[in-house]
Amino acid sequence: MTKLPLSKILEYYRIIQSIKPKDDERTVMYTFKITKLLISLKKKIEEYEKAIREASKPSDKFNEYEAKRMELVTKYAKKNKDGSIMTDKNGNAVLSEANKKKFNEEFNKLAEEYKEVIEKRKQQREEVNKLLEQEIDISELDIKPINIDLFPNSINEMQMEALIMLGIIEEQ
Repeated sequence: MTKLPLSKILEYYRIIQSIKPKDDERTVMYTFKITKLLISLKKKIEEYEKAIREASKPSDKFNEYEAKRMELVTKYAKKNKDGSIMTDKNGNAVLSEANKKKFNEEFNKLAEEYKEVIEKRKQQREEVNKLLEQEIDISELDIKPINIDLFPNSINEMQMEALIMLGIIEEQ
C-alpha cells in the first residue's frame, strides 16, 4: 500500500502525459494500453482537480478587494512608454519614492477595510495546501500495471520515476 501526497500524484500524472512514442516505436498495444491508462487516470485526476479548483475559488468579496488593490497599483506604479505597469525583475510593480508613501497609505486603508476577507482567503489557501498534502493510497487510482517493454526507449528519468511511483510499470 503506497501513499503519495495528492500534489505528487498530480505532478506525476502531468509527467506521464508527456510520454510520446517515437514514430518507429508506435505499436497498437502500446497505443491502446497507454491511452486506456491515461483515460482511466484522467477521470480520477479530474475529480481531484475539480475539488482543488472549488476549494481554491476566491470569494466575490476577495475578488472585489483584488480589483481595488490593482486599481491602486495602476494608479501609483511607474509606467512604461506603452502605458503598461513597470515591473522589477521579480514581477512587482515599481513605485517612485514620491508615490510609495501615498500607495502604502491607501493600501493599508484598503487592507484594513478587507481584513476579514483577506484572513478568510489566507485560511482558504491553507486548506487547499492541506488538501494537496493529503496522502492518497495509489490503489484508489485503480491502475492496471503495464509491461515496461511497451514503453518507448526515450523515457527520461522523471517519466520513469512517475511510472514507478504510480505503480504503472509491471513488476518483472
